[in-house]
Amino acid sequence: MHKKIIATAALSAFLLTGAATPAMAAKSVSVTLPSFDVTLNGTIIENENRRYPLLVYNNITYVPMTYYDCRFLGLETTWNQQDGLGIIKSDLTGAYHEDTVAKKNSKRSTAQLVTGKVQVNGKVINNASEKYPLLLYRDVTYFPLTWRFAVDEFGWKYQFDNKNGLVITSNNIKTDSVTLKDGNTSAEGQTEFDFTINTDYLYYQGEKGAVYQRPLNDWDNDTKRKKAGQIPYEGTYQTDYWVASFSEEENQVYYSFYYGGASMGGGSKHRIRENQEPEVIYHQSKNNLVDFGDFSIQTYGPAIGGIPSIPMMYIAKDGTRSDLGLNGYQYAVSRDSYDAKRNVLYVLACKVDPDKGLVGSHNLYVVSLTDGSMKKLSNQPVENYKIVGDTIYYGWGAELYAQDLKTGKEQYITSGLTYGRFYAPIESGVYFGYAATGEDLCFWDKNTGKITVINGKSHVTSLYSQNGYVIALLKETPDNPYRLMVFDANGKQVYTSADVADKAVINQDGVLVYRLAGTTQLVKVQL
Repeated sequence: MHKKIIATAALSAFLLTGAATPAMAAKSVSVTLPSFDVTLNGTIIENENRRYPLLVYNNITYVPMTYYDCRFLGLETTWNQQDGLGIIKSDLTGAYHEDTVAKKNSKRSTAQLVTGKVQVNGKVINNASEKYPLLLYRDVTYFPLTWRFAVDEFGWKYQFDNKNGLVITSNNIKTDSVTLKDGNTSAEGQTEFDFTINTDYLYYQGEKGAVYQRPLNDWDNDTKRKKAGQIPYEGTYQTDYWVASFSEEENQVYYSFYYGGASMGGGSKHRIRENQEPEVIYHQSKNNLVDFGDFSIQTYGPAIGGIPSIPMMYIAKDGTRSDLGLNGYQYAVSRDSYDAKRNVLYVLACKVDPDKGLVGSHNLYVVSLTDGSMKKLSNQPVENYKIVGDTIYYGWGAELYAQDLKTGKEQYITSGLTYGRFYAPIESGVYFGYAATGEDLCFWDKNTGKITVINGKSHVTSLYSQNGYVIALLKETPDNPYRLMVFDANGKQVYTSADVADKAVINQDGVLVYRLAGTTQLVKVQL
């Protein structure tokens, strides 16, 4: 069920930095820019200012084997001193990365024949005997789009006609991108905005505190952008707005922001409603309210004068309020708290002494919404928990446990949890970052109790579940070509990318949207 991915060797310097490749060039040949349109996976390529443009030699179009072009077209590249450059067909994919220079490319230029070692899908290429040899241009290897390479080796489809020019389609998962030019900008000129999606729209914080929505099926059309809310001034500078975070819960979209100082500040959460003003979910100091649809639960945070030790507040859909839980505890709930099947709420609770404050650590309790009873579920200290089916997972520091909700059996999983929070369960087990072996991405099978390394040396930076999928964001390191991995509810790997993302979200229709780290470019994928 789980595919163990073997990390490839580090890329050659020329693919990463443009430095000269060890595949030394020999004979020079004359090349030209294409006089016709070229479309790669639905993206029309602009060759005039492209750093590594497509070329034509001997009436054949050549494609550059840059790092991102290869991943965009479903190829992986490897390099070592003994075997030279290796190109393999792969299920790895990625966004189209636009890389341009200010100076226009000359229509006619010079390239060299490659003399170094090259392999394609493990087969050695004798470039000296090739009718359409591999070329070296600006220190990057170029491949000819002959039937042998494009179709037989890479599995691409391509066609040419006078109207559309050359159209190439690879068989990896296709991506669509938009570069937002209207995201929120701070007084220091830094672009800082969060985003999320539901089944219909992309939502994000825009300029001057505006909350924008764009239709997912036409998201690069600026005329379709609509305002869906407004974030207020920060109050210090007239150019600064509170930075909001966005979330999707059961296809409802929320934005929230924290305001004020550490002692007197508070939070504000708003639900976006189509063609209406956003609904204020809460707007108060230090307290937390989680909306479960048919009801909401409010808990109370620290305040001046001490830590509250009062029950939670149950708020019915009609606004009726009632206490839930016992006096003498501090409570915390999350989106994972409610178990509709059993009509219970799983909460973190810690006893409070009126004079000394919190007593001991937080433990996991189960609170019945039928009769209001409250029972401790585990004696283990707990700081976070997640529920899938009949299993609840909970962690404290680097410790991770699982409990069968039918039998009450508690199982110890690991003491190597990355940062104490990087775990994401599915029905058959749980993915987690394993710090003990260098933050590897691992999977614990609840049926066998075995731990499998999914991606060795992967350096997990974020791991979470959404709408039945598990999303793993991975650090950019030379020994790990996979930077974003997505698994479905059955543990099947459904997307793997070389793109470095700083956030990724998935809606109920299996549409994945992620942002390329450090940019305003968003990438969309239908899983």
